[in-house]
Amino acid sequence: MSRGRDDAGMISPGWVDAAAVFGVLASVLLLAKQVRPVVAEFAWRVRLGDDVAFTPSVTQWARIAAWLLVTVALLSGRRAFAAFGARVAVLGEVFLLVVRDPAYPLPVLITWLPFVLAAIVAIAVSVPSRPRGGVAVLGRLRTALFCVAGAVAAFAPIAIPFLAEAGDDVITIDQRSVSVVAVLTYGCVAALILGASVGLAAPVRRRLLTLVAVVATAWAVVLLFYPGLWFALVAAPLLVLAAGLAIVHLQERLSTVVG
Repeated sequence: MSRGRDDAGMISPGWVDAAAVFGVLASVLLLAKQVRPVVAEFAWRVRLGDDVAFTPSVTQWARIAAWLLVTVALLSGRRAFAAFGARVAVLGEVFLLVVRDPAYPLPVLITWLPFVLAAIVAIAVSVPSRPRGGVAVLGRLRTALFCVAGAVAAFAPIAIPFLAEAGDDVITIDQRSVSVVAVLTYGCVAALILGASVGLAAPVRRRLLTLVAVVATAWAVVLLFYPGLWFALVAAPLLVLAAGLAIVHLQERLSTVVG
């Protein structure tokens, strides 16, 4: 009977645990995303010997503080506080959308992406789950691997300025070096996520990887986006979701038959 209930839909125990774990992972990576530009700016100033103090903007500090609080709350098992913090962060992104200066138009994806990412995390951490949320499902080691993945994503930009060659008046950097750093960063983060997922219960692991694949596909489309490809931005994640659901269903049907 438990197998039947687990297949019953996205509110089944397997999906609940997967959403809780995804919330931890997404929060860690979203925090890393907020930290990256600040780390990169500091690294460039150190590399160039710039004595001018760098102060992140109020918006940067607010985003870092918000997602640091949400992440710490999740890692300490305070799921309700994390859910509240994530919702506040979403409202903050809505406020930034409302008050942004129309005199400086930005592409729609850049304008709305922070709000969409915050909303995804807020939904994931708001799903009712175990008392300690995703960390209860993950355990200490897998939680630590997620944190290492976030640290790699956040601090990888440090390497780029030190690959540059400084001349008298100009500084040059081989774009191939930048690409290598990006590939190594994505590869390392993906390996850590997969490594942390291996020991999870199969129903949770399948659903978690489905959620990760959907968001990763959407992220890849955003990075490669060209004007006029709005259909791909919507269709690609939906196709991956459909494929993931089909694979989960098939694997669990086969395991039921074999069992």
